Amino acid sequence: MLAEFSSLTLVALAAGLLFAGAVKGALGVGLPLVGMPVLLLVLPAPTAVVVMAVPILLTNLWQMLAGGHVLENLRRFWPIILFLAVGMFVGSRLLVTVDEGVLIAVLGAILLGFSVLSLTRFRPAIPPRWHMRAQPLFGLAGGLIGGFSTVFGPPVSMYLVAIGLQKDRFVSAVGTTFFAGSVALNLSLAALPVYGVREGMMAMLACLPVCAGMALGQRLRAAIPQESFSRAVLLMLVATSMILIWRGIGA
Repeated sequence: MLAEFSSLTLVALAAGLLFAGAVKGALGVGLPLVGMPVLLLVLPAPTAVVVMAVPILLTNLWQMLAGGHVLENLRRFWPIILFLAVGMFVGSRLLVTVDEGVLIAVLGAILLGFSVLSLTRFRPAIPPRWHMRAQPLFGLAGGLIGGFSTVFGPPVSMYLVAIGLQKDRFVSAVGTTFFAGSVALNLSLAALPVYGVREGMMAMLACLPVCAGMALGQRLRAAIPQESFSRAVLLMLVATSMILIWRGIGA
């Protein structure tokens, strides 16, 4: 299985996934945003989506258990979780019907938009009376995007920021909602022909550098100024998104 890649390619993949895990450990988000572009450098888009789905599931379980407040989050955010699952089912069907170049370009555009909004510190606010009503919209948007790209986090993160959650509660809510979304993602992908034994083995191997990176990122969180680290990551994502868009257009 690994014989199809050169030693240099394997080292580069491991390093990229290690960095993606470190971003997730330090910021609580960002694993697919960083990890997917790494995989797309050497894998077809459908295969990259499947390989990334398992590390996403594992790291979100880790974050959910560490963050606590699971039952409270489920009671408060069940609409966004439900519509994430619905969107995942629909979005995953696009994975085997949409042109690969389109998928790569769309992922790049999502990545670019999220990164630019984050760099400009755009902070939309949702009035309390609209909190529950807005959840289906953000959940469905995240599910549709995530079903064919694994990147379902930005719409959900934007909602959690917009309702004004404090830092610790934000990380806790992200852990619970993202884990539920990643379960739906894996179940949706498992029913598709792109999910085979080879892809499953690659996904399990990808978990090793990702989890090592997440543990490292959690340690670095206290040592590196959060603002500096976040800004550096976002600038790197802007550059990566432009490469993906260029590749998708030319595919």
